[in-house]
Amino acid sequence: MKDLVWYDRLQLVAMMLMAASMPVDFHCGLWAGVLLAVASLVKMVAQRRVGNRSLSRPLVWTLVAIVAYWLLHLVSVAYGGQPEVGLRVVELKAVLLLFALSFLLSDTGYIREHHIRWLFCSLWVSVCAVFVYHLGAALLNLFDGASPASVFGMNFDKRHHAYTALYIDVALGFLLVELSTRWGSLRRWLRVAMLVSAPFLVLYVLMVNSRAGVLAMWMVALAGVLYLLLVGFRWKQALLLALLFSAFTLGAGQLLPGHDNRLASTLENVSDVVASDDGASDDEADITPDARLDILKSTVGLAMERPLTGFGASRYRAAIVQRFEDDGFDYGVKSGFNAHNQYVETMLSVGVVGLLFLLAFLLVPIWQAWRGRRYLFPVLLLIAVFGFNLLFESMLERQMGLLFICFFVPVIVLLISTEENKFGQYPKK
Repeated sequence: MKDLVWYDRLQLVAMMLMAASMPVDFHCGLWAGVLLAVASLVKMVAQRRVGNRSLSRPLVWTLVAIVAYWLLHLVSVAYGGQPEVGLRVVELKAVLLLFALSFLLSDTGYIREHHIRWLFCSLWVSVCAVFVYHLGAALLNLFDGASPASVFGMNFDKRHHAYTALYIDVALGFLLVELSTRWGSLRRWLRVAMLVSAPFLVLYVLMVNSRAGVLAMWMVALAGVLYLLLVGFRWKQALLLALLFSAFTLGAGQLLPGHDNRLASTLENVSDVVASDDGASDDEADITPDARLDILKSTVGLAMERPLTGFGASRYRAAIVQRFEDDGFDYGVKSGFNAHNQYVETMLSVGVVGLLFLLAFLLVPIWQAWRGRRYLFPVLLLIAVFGFNLLFESMLERQMGLLFICFFVPVIVLLISTEENKFGQYPKK
């Protein structure tokens, strides 16, 4: 069986390449994902065994829910009309099927906790490298005469801010888990590297300027404070973390040149809407609210029209734009907005059954971690960050979001299964 170890290593290397390449460019992540799928297939053939017996039944059903989510979109093409449009949506989401099957059909009993940490380390190092790259490009533009506002504003990283911030927040969550749970066992150079990189990643989130990303970052910090207080009973460290994070975040937000605090403007717009509803003056009522409020109002009402089946993968996007037009939301029609909420978007495309599948592969790992009383903090933190972002962005409508969930949800599954299978023996039937 020693020759089969190379297949295990190939599969693990493919996973590390995928974790490292996703923050760089989603095309690189896709190619690394194809390598992972091929490695898993070759390994399955070499071992002459189909199926991953090292996973417990609830964890298997987590991956099955991902497959079912994709299959439901495929089935919806039949009743949605315009099959060519629906098949493009199904093709986009096929990455979910590819990765879920990679973990379902090929043995992962060799994976241990330190292997999972390598994957998150790969993501962390990659995010830091991307930040250094963009920072170097920004400084070069500054030396060429560009204004600081244009260099360090929204153009610092021109990729979609919500997905970029998601990767950074996950890297920050990894640092928080490592520093709070493994402080004494970390090597000194690694501990220093994590401490030094943390404020730069916080700065990166602020410069990307994603509202959901900033809120998720505060959620990560709050989780760290609560963990130190309630689990570690280290109130001094918790207070220090809270003070340093708050001071740095608020101070950097004010000092960054060209920083448009979209989170503050959103809260201001929401308060203006509330004030106008409570009888504010005409001048106050004329202030334009944030577009997401109009999007949410239109799409939720639309989803309630077909809660069981949705409009199908072929028609739901056109139905959203038509609803914007009916509601007089011209900005949404012109921009072709989606629902900006994955839960609502799933209801619109495949109905409540699809929403249940989505919730299943988010909540089952949490339940399994809670039942095993291990890894609950990292699992809960990672799922909470992603689930929170789904409230503000239709994450599964772009490859950057699809790559995240089809990779890191199985990684969570493998993390939990390492405890159930930590001696490399398959669980008894």
